[in-house]
Amino acid sequence: GVSLQGGIVHFEGCTIQNNTASNAGLLIASDTTTSLRNTLVCGNTNPGQISGRWTDQGGNYIADTCPDCPGDFDGNDEVNGSDLGLLLSAWGTSNPLFDLDQSGLVSGGDIGLMLSYWGSCQP
Repeated sequence: GVSLQGGIVHFEGCTIQNNTASNAGLLIASDTTTSLRNTLVCGNTNPGQISGRWTDQGGNYIADTCPDCPGDFDGNDEVNGSDLGLLLSAWGTSNPLFDLDQSGLVSGGDIGLMLSYWGSCQP
């Protein structure tokens, strides 16, 4: 996990995932100014994922469980046209939820991967 003790910190296009920290995936002290944009915080051992005050600058995915079906952005257990629309709405950003190829940018490579996942997420 990440523990912040004072200062000003901005997370953009980051992933804080699957940590076993005792407090949260992201622990923010009261004397710290923190903002998140296009950041994925999920799957950390403690519910809530973030402990402390922070500013939501949009495009974040904060959840106790991480997405387990790549490309299924709307959570309906299927990669389809509505997911493609969501990916296109994040086009050109560094949003890690939509950056399937982890290049740092939502772009053509992500569409290619999404098409390879197309269809039902159930075996």
